[in-house]
Amino acid sequence: GAAEIDALNEKGRTESDPQTRQLVYREIEELLRKNAWILPLFHEQVYRFAGSDVEGLNVSYWSPTVAYENLRLRRG
Repeated sequence: GAAEIDALNEKGRTESDPQTRQLVYREIEELLRKNAWILPLFHEQVYRFAGSDVEGLNVSYWSPTVAYENLRLRRG
């Protein structure tokens, strides 16, 4: 991180006045825009595969991703 951004982030985090806090965060946004810095975003993807004979499979983004105790095989 940049020291200037870190200092502004700390200032915004500890500012109790909402209008002043908004101005601080706008200043951070302007610095990011002016310097063309990139903010990487991460979106986790979760994949699970099961055959058509598996029942009870629900995939979640939260832990546990799969509640394996709910899985069962369809009889037939």
